[in-house]
Amino acid sequence: MKKIVSIVMSACLLTTLAGCGNKPAATNNGEKVTITFWDTIPVGDPNYPKVSNLVKEFNASQNKVEVKHVGYSFWDYWDKLNIIVAAKNGSAPDVGLNTLDNSAGRAESGLIYNLSPLIKRDNLNVDEFYKSQVDFGTYKGDIHALPFTATTRMLYYNLDLFQKAGLTEADVPKTWDELYKVAKKLDKAGANGNIEVMGFDPTAGDATYHNWLWENGLDFFDKDLNPVLDDDKHEAVLRWMRDFNKNFTSKQKQGFADANKMVGLDAFTAGRMAMYIGSDGLNYTLKQKKVSFKYGVATMPIPEGGTRVNWGSGFSLEMFNNGDEKKKEAAWEFYKFLMKAETQKKYYDISGWLMANKKAMEEPSKSDPIIARLVEELQYAKDKVYVNYAPSWHANDWQPFYKQALNEDKDEVRKALKDAQAYYLQKRENYKTTQK
Repeated sequence: MKKIVSIVMSACLLTTLAGCGNKPAATNNGEKVTITFWDTIPVGDPNYPKVSNLVKEFNASQNKVEVKHVGYSFWDYWDKLNIIVAAKNGSAPDVGLNTLDNSAGRAESGLIYNLSPLIKRDNLNVDEFYKSQVDFGTYKGDIHALPFTATTRMLYYNLDLFQKAGLTEADVPKTWDELYKVAKKLDKAGANGNIEVMGFDPTAGDATYHNWLWENGLDFFDKDLNPVLDDDKHEAVLRWMRDFNKNFTSKQKQGFADANKMVGLDAFTAGRMAMYIGSDGLNYTLKQKKVSFKYGVATMPIPEGGTRVNWGSGFSLEMFNNGDEKKKEAAWEFYKFLMKAETQKKYYDISGWLMANKKAMEEPSKSDPIIARLVEELQYAKDKVYVNYAPSWHANDWQPFYKQALNEDKDEVRKALKDAQAYYLQKRENYKTTQK
């Protein structure tokens, strides 16, 4: 989500955003306080007016707060938000979406408000949200962010490809052993050797190393946030991922990947991978693309004796600390409106996201069996732990070692884990030095 931005561009962007962001508290007839709300649905998107109508609904419901809606495209949103929040010049949005799993870092830095006193004062029922998600928005016993959306990873399967291979829904795998056996029945290469259908790839889609670790009762870090990657069990999981499709050559797999890029679709949506790990977002994509094949979703297969768990993730809703008490109170009124079940249900209808308010998802679950299964799996979802000395431990930090481990031309699985272990330990020491 982070791109390299030049110093000059950053300065220009800060200046521009400061000009169009929060201004001194505007009034309407001497009463209303003006605040801004940022989200990831940009102007020009068909859904932008629908979100704006929600904002207008709130504005018309009371006479104290006026909310200005600002939407940016998904990837631009994070760049702009990170820069303007870090500037600490009072220009950050008063209310905005963010990533739930690292909200503790913003709480620690004082970038977002402590919501617990407001929640207690107004008796907001946090039990309407999943406890695991609420816990991730909690820092030192106080809630600084509530979950706005909920996400789960599941096994998607293409029923048409199953039927062509003589399989039925009864054959949808529940264990790693079953996953491998079924996947190999679904693999198909053409006369020219090119892969036409791949049964499954444990490195594709929303499949992640840390999720497969969790299923084995393992993790990147221990309870004291010390890295614990360099051992036989971690190596076994990584080798399982690397060797799952060793029946195909590297050239065949590269050709398969290149063909998918050419059509601009993920392999499952393109009908070329029979089973795939995806989030609720994949279901939304499949509906938008109006795919011709029948599909279903199931719990991610687990190893023998493993744990039913999936990477939850999701967006939080946060109130950014701009140092203005009037705006803080105004933002809180709008915040409560967005977190209500009826508002969250409308946001689901607009975006297709699974919403964090459990009541909001009751009606969609009744009318759509896929949504019902996605919502059911949320109770088994967990998010990544926040590590203050390595906040990007699962992404930019891990990727070079992950790529090193998956390289079939050079067996460096254990070396990659050793290198990663040393890297995280060094990051921890570097962080300790900066805190002295």
